[in-house]
Amino acid sequence: MKSFEVSFEVLKRVIDDNIPFHLALKSLLKKEKNKGDKDFVLSISSTCGCVLRHAYLFQEIISRKYPELDNDKGMLVSIGLANHLFSKRIEEKELFKYLVKETGLQDVVEFIESYSDPKSLIPEDILPESKKFYSLRYNLPLWVVSMWEKNLGPFVSKKLFRSLNYKNGQLLVVNKNEIQDEELVKKYSDLTPFEEGIVLYQGKDNVKKHPAVLNNEVFNINGAYDLLFKKLDLDIARGIACYSASSVDVIAELYILFANSIKMDYLCGNQKHFFEMRDFINHFNLKNVSLYESTHKEIETCISKPVHTFFVCPKNTYFKGFIESPDYYLHIKQDDLDELIKQEKETLLESSRQVEEDGYLIYLLPTVCKNETKTVVHAFLKEHKDFVLVEEKQLLPFDKYKSMLYYAILKREVNHD
Repeated sequence: MKSFEVSFEVLKRVIDDNIPFHLALKSLLKKEKNKGDKDFVLSISSTCGCVLRHAYLFQEIISRKYPELDNDKGMLVSIGLANHLFSKRIEEKELFKYLVKETGLQDVVEFIESYSDPKSLIPEDILPESKKFYSLRYNLPLWVVSMWEKNLGPFVSKKLFRSLNYKNGQLLVVNKNEIQDEELVKKYSDLTPFEEGIVLYQGKDNVKKHPAVLNNEVFNINGAYDLLFKKLDLDIARGIACYSASSVDVIAELYILFANSIKMDYLCGNQKHFFEMRDFINHFNLKNVSLYESTHKEIETCISKPVHTFFVCPKNTYFKGFIESPDYYLHIKQDDLDELIKQEKETLLESSRQVEEDGYLIYLLPTVCKNETKTVVHAFLKEHKDFVLVEEKQLLPFDKYKSMLYYAILKREVNHD
C-alpha cells in the first residue's frame, strides 16, 4: 500500500473505531512490507498527526465546500490538506490523482491548492475571540473551550489555549541517585539549569529518546511534582501509600528522595498502569514496594493499616493529553465527565479512610476542570470535619513549572474527644 492509503486506514481506525493513534499506526505497519523504511513511516505518522491536530478546522472548511460529502471522503480530503499545508511528505501529484479517483470530486485539487497559507484556513466570518474561533484555532471541542472560559475566565483561558500549541521547553527532574545537577548539565549541552533538582530541555527531538532519560539520569515527569514534594515532610517509617490510575510521577519523586529504601503500598487503577509500575519497580529494584491492581472501591482491602501520607491520583480528564496526543479529543467526551467526577469523589473518600490521625491526604490531578479539583475537595472537606485544607494550588502550562496540575494537601486532625 502507498503511504497515503495506509494513512487513510490509520485514521479510520482512530476516528471510526476509537483506537488510540499509536496503536492504530503500530497495528497497520505490522502488515506493511516497507515498515522498516523510515521515510515511509514518517510520512504516515506526520500526515495523520497533522490531520488529527487540525481535525475540527478541516471538518469545518471541507463541510462548507462539500456539505454532502461522507466521512470517509472527507478524511481523504483532510489528508490532502494536511500534506499540502503541513507535513509535505507525500508526493502530491500521485496523491491528488488518488484523491480525485476515490472521492469523485473533480475540483478537489483546486480546492486544496486554494489554501497556500495555514493562517488563512479559518473562515473570515468566524469572529476572532469567539468560542468557535478558539475551537478551530487550537483544535479543541467547543465544550472544553466553554468550560475553561467559565472556570478560568477569558484572559487566563486564552493564555491556556495558546500554551497548548507552544513548545517552550520541557522540565526534567534530576535523579540524584545517579547524577548531580552540575555534572548533568556539563554532560548534555541541551540541558540547562532551571532550579535545584530540575533542568530544562529545549531540544527538538522527542525527549523520551534523550540519552539522559534513557539512562535514568533524569525523569520525564511533571515539574510541579517537585514543587509539591519540597513542601511535604514525608516519613516512610510512618507509612506511605498511593492510588493512581496512570502516572509514575509519585513513585519517581519518592525514588529520588529515598532511593531503594522506599517502603509503601502502591495501588494501580488499571492493568496497563500495573504493568508500567511493575517495570519501574523491577528496574530500580524497589523490593519494599507492595504493588496491587485495584479499583477505587477496593482500596481498603489492599491497605493493612492507616498510613501517614496517602497520595490520590484518580482517573481524570487529563487535559494535558491535548498537548501529548493528537487524537486525545476523540477519546474524552463531555458525557464521560460526570462518571469521572463520581469516581474521583469515591476515590478521595475511600483513600481518606486509610489516613491515620495527624496524617496527610494528597489529591493530585493533571487537569484544570474545577468540577474535578476544587469542587471535589471542598465538598469532601464540608462533609469530613476531621480533615483540614493545608494548601491547594492550580498550575498551568504557561506558569513557571510548565505543568497542568492541581494539588490539594489535606491533613487529618487529631481527635481529642
